[in-house]
Amino acid sequence: MHPSIEFPGELAPIVEALSRPCWEQSLCHSERLPRPGEKRLSEGKFRLDPGDFSGRRYIEILLADLRTFMATAMGMREAPDGFPVRFSLDPMADCPDDACEAHGLDVDGAGCRLLARDMEGLRRAVSLFEDEMCLRRAPILPLGRRVRWTRIRRRISRSPIAPYRWLSGWELEDEHDYYPEAYLQRLAHSGVNAIWVAGLLRNLVASSVLPELGPPESRLRKLRELVAKTARYGIGVYFFCIEPRALPEGHVAGIVHPDILGAHRALCPSQPTVLAYVREAMKTLFTEVPDLAGVINIFNSERATTCWLNEEFVQACPRCRERSQAEVLAEVLNAFMQGIREASATADFLAWTYMMDPKTQSLTTLPIEPMLAVMRRSHPDIVWLGNFEHGGSKMSCGKRTGVHEYALSYVGPSPNFVDLARETTATGRRIYAKLQVGTSYELPTVPHVPVPGIVHEKCMALWNAGAT
Repeated sequence: MHPSIEFPGELAPIVEALSRPCWEQSLCHSERLPRPGEKRLSEGKFRLDPGDFSGRRYIEILLADLRTFMATAMGMREAPDGFPVRFSLDPMADCPDDACEAHGLDVDGAGCRLLARDMEGLRRAVSLFEDEMCLRRAPILPLGRRVRWTRIRRRISRSPIAPYRWLSGWELEDEHDYYPEAYLQRLAHSGVNAIWVAGLLRNLVASSVLPELGPPESRLRKLRELVAKTARYGIGVYFFCIEPRALPEGHVAGIVHPDILGAHRALCPSQPTVLAYVREAMKTLFTEVPDLAGVINIFNSERATTCWLNEEFVQACPRCRERSQAEVLAEVLNAFMQGIREASATADFLAWTYMMDPKTQSLTTLPIEPMLAVMRRSHPDIVWLGNFEHGGSKMSCGKRTGVHEYALSYVGPSPNFVDLARETTATGRRIYAKLQVGTSYELPTVPHVPVPGIVHEKCMALWNAGAT
């Protein structure tokens, strides 16, 4: 979306679709009868009891969702003598101790309990309750106790209508709402528990270290409001960036502080001022938006960042070319992590290794060892984000072809992701997998390719590789 295009413009039908409520029509087949092992909610009435979760933050969102579902989708009304549906805090002893979002249902002739260890589990329990009825197309539930949990702790997506990067403008710098409430509800019901939003630090975060490299005051109001809005649905927000971003020709910061410039107008990490700027920017970001889930940063590809972009690029910097890539990049990543930790003890910093491993249009890949050398020098709290399929290969029409980004037809993981995962787990670090289970956020208006079996195989493969 080019900034000269009026929003929503041609995107209006998609905006309208995302803004429609989850439950807007009946899904109930009146002729559907309970089978052995099933229980029909009696006489078209239910009674909703928040139980152990009464008074919890954001509980009203779940209650409203469940009431709308029961009334609209199942044609039932709430009444004091209705079938009891109760939220119950449960130790979930039949789940692993470290199980994430442990939840379940316990149904007998007297009522139904939605079981969970915590609010995150309760959100999943509500979805399970609704899914079981949608599956049967009737207010019918399976008898007995069933429990579930997730192995993949973070499932991160982004809005298909939000502008993104250079030709598109930046979504945090206008007043449009790219995240309708109904869309967030749909994401939560689908199991998505985080979104990532793109931004440019020098447009948003004020700096006392380099005042010219930022606005007079931080412009983070929209990000704060988005974080508060998504939290109601159990969805965290990650700030996505490609930083520290090289300066354009004529930028005032480069004129006032020429010493900060390195190769091809990159911010030179061999200059202590640049590292101080990075630390301050992260501390400011998380101080002003304290509930931000984390930062995702493509730190060494796609756009020029530090002097050590590659062997050829670094030769233009007399300081960085005398140092190793591992030393320079680790120093920058550590500055990010140190700044975050000065303001937040729990937020994530995802170092995205995008495009550091595959050779363009080639079946060969660059060795992963240089990337592992960066990791070994880096802060142990950093989460390593690797492209799951990058550098793999597959047979297509009798010809072997390389996988250079994402592929639904190639399960993965690629050999380089396996090596990255092995190193992170061996050193007690965390690894996340970057993969796409729709089509692509570059083509988000075609969101779905129906290959759930392959998606399941990918999830099992990334879990077996140690990614969470």
